[in-house]
Amino acid sequence: LARLGPLVETDAAVRARGLRGIGERRNATTDEQRTLGAALADGEAEVRRAAAWSAGQLGEGAATLVPALVRALRDTDHSVRGLAALALRDAGPASGAALDPLVAALNDPDAGVRMMSAQAIASLGPTAARALDALVAACRRKDEHVHVQRSLADALGAMGPAARAALPELRALAAIPRVRWAAEAAIKRVSRRPEP
Repeated sequence: LARLGPLVETDAAVRARGLRGIGERRNATTDEQRTLGAALADGEAEVRRAAAWSAGQLGEGAATLVPALVRALRDTDHSVRGLAALALRDAGPASGAALDPLVAALNDPDAGVRMMSAQAIASLGPTAARALDALVAACRRKDEHVHVQRSLADALGAMGPAARAALPELRALAAIPRVRWAAEAAIKRVSRRPEP
């Protein structure tokens, strides 16, 4: 190792470290939010990953970043897509504007992105009811990863009685041992009577 000499950090690594610093503080100024938004479209995947991670650390403080996070759902890097969905999950009501792109991400080639997209939809609760058909179709997908199946069940459960049409799919998911508890919890939430 001594013969290698000092390791030189790339420009992308330096910028990514600075962006992660914003997320570590869990608070961002308006200028820092603009910086994160611009970094989500950077040419370096390492920088985009750092920006998406930091946006996720801001919780509802990432509300102004929702448009940039929606664009990041189509990133070429699956980690960026998954981190963007995670940030949208935690961005609060503002992420309702991202429902259609999150529904599209249920068909992402990466299981982690599909899982985080379902979780982001779940965070919207009953307001995501128009995603019902897409969630049902995703539940029917053969050979889906159990983590994704649990997140789909959670999303349906979060809709409450509005997802009653998905009870057959939830019952099918409940037959899978590693998904049973999530599906059964969703069935209870979906089956309850709506409040007057």
